[in-house]
Amino acid sequence: MLDQVKGLRGERRADKLVRLAKDDGGTVSIYTALTNKVAAEVQKRFQQRYGLKLTVYRASTEAISRRLVQEAMARKPGADVVESGGTELVELGNQGVLAVYDSPERQALHDAAKPFTTWTGTRFQVYEPAWNTKQVTSPPKTWEELADPKWNGRLAMEPNNSDWYMTLSEYWLQQGKSQAEVDTLWRDIAQGTVMVSGHSTMRELLGVGEYGAVAALPTYMTEESMEAGLPLAWKPTVSPAIVRTQGAGVVKNAPNPAGALLLMDWLLARDGGQQIFVDAHIDPARKDMSKLDMSKVKVIDLKRYVAESKRWQDAFEKVTRLGTVAGRR
Repeated sequence: MLDQVKGLRGERRADKLVRLAKDDGGTVSIYTALTNKVAAEVQKRFQQRYGLKLTVYRASTEAISRRLVQEAMARKPGADVVESGGTELVELGNQGVLAVYDSPERQALHDAAKPFTTWTGTRFQVYEPAWNTKQVTSPPKTWEELADPKWNGRLAMEPNNSDWYMTLSEYWLQQGKSQAEVDTLWRDIAQGTVMVSGHSTMRELLGVGEYGAVAALPTYMTEESMEAGLPLAWKPTVSPAIVRTQGAGVVKNAPNPAGALLLMDWLLARDGGQQIFVDAHIDPARKDMSKLDMSKVKVIDLKRYVAESKRWQDAFEKVTRLGTVAGRR
């Protein structure tokens, strides 16, 4: 399929892919972990732009991975493109579920969006503390300040963010802290902190004042709540922000391979999916649209995290056990 568009760029490439996609039935399918609102916008604008039908299956990253693996084992792929979390995409690539993808659009992306051949970063999930402005007048200025006893009983944390835990721990070590000092920081942060599973749930509880602050929340979620009128904030920021690359990949043996390439190109295009992300307060992967200074953030090393995931999950579980599970105060 790539041979048929080899050397083509821009509208010539897109027009060729549209014709080929229509020859294959005119329907393109995406499995995505994007929010309902953003996924609906992707569906609407892609269909308007190219006159193709885009079917959307929206679910959690875990559910999407299970479905893709099951379909691959049955040799009946149902998706052309998967848009999901970076960790899950690394694992899907390792399992041979994704095909190699290349496009001129990749040249416009941050380096952190293109370390893999089987998937490409489309957006960045930026983690910063967030707080309820009605309860907090002196927000944390550093990650270390989360260990202050003043947060006891007022701070919530997601117990599954072990890749965030890995990256922040290693940053502290790089800054000259000893392992013992890092362990003490995590102990002091966790003690008195409430563990809440799910960023959406944690955000809702923060918005109604159940907690004064949360240790780390994707900034776009905080922005959504602020736009809806909830008393939340995440600026001034804590440095460095911890960043996870999220992305998309072409499914191996996709039912509509030309449609898959077209959708991938469009998700990376300045006037396509990238603008939708910007409109939704999501940090885009394109350098010419991103406000992220990549020299001042810590990007999660997804390849290494996946290879060492059990180690970090076990270590973070020991930390989170020091806190209180939500609803068990």
